Amino acid sequence: MKIRSLVDGPLEAVLFDFDGTLVDSVPDLAASVDAVLAEYGQGPAGEARVRDWVGRGAWNLIHRAFEFADASQHADAAYLRFESHYQAQCARNPVLYPGVAEGLARIQQQWPTALVTNKPMQYTTIMLDALDMRFDVVLGGDSVATKKPAPDMLQLACQRMGVNPARCVMVGDSSNDSEAAQALGMPVALTRLGYNHGNAVELAAPDLIYHDFLELLA
Repeated sequence: MKIRSLVDGPLEAVLFDFDGTLVDSVPDLAASVDAVLAEYGQGPAGEARVRDWVGRGAWNLIHRAFEFADASQHADAAYLRFESHYQAQCARNPVLYPGVAEGLARIQQQWPTALVTNKPMQYTTIMLDALDMRFDVVLGGDSVATKKPAPDMLQLACQRMGVNPARCVMVGDSSNDSEAAQALGMPVALTRLGYNHGNAVELAAPDLIYHDFLELLA
């Protein structure tokens, strides 16, 4: 099913999540989380656990890691150390998901696009530059008062592009994306390859579930 068929009327724009949707960033996130845990004398969380924890911002990620390590009292201070580690690490090993390079180029030839991610802008900008990716609008978790699953970020992106949210499609990987989009009456397509906090993507009730990015244009 093409994404354009999800909209009643002409498709005006496509909004994308970043981590778990366009790029697998967990290896770099996990390396940074484990480095901070080690500084506090804790064992590694490991990539598999971090994969289930991502999606609600870096602050929540570090708090989950230190709760797991039974060292929550250090989480706030550890977040500052994580920022330093991840800024140096975030663009070392990002991997685009299958079909993203070709599919995104084809979508951007036809419609305006926005990147709406809970990742802070300082890391988002570094990664976009490293991957040579561009969007008409880029918003991070610190671009609005309330991150996804609140709809604020998606609403602001639509305002900046001058489009009707109901005639856009949100492409993501988790309930954060589906809840934010559905609050605006925006159809949502979710990938099976992402994170979704370790839950089955069907539980997020998207309009479309896909595996390969090119399915969005099939």
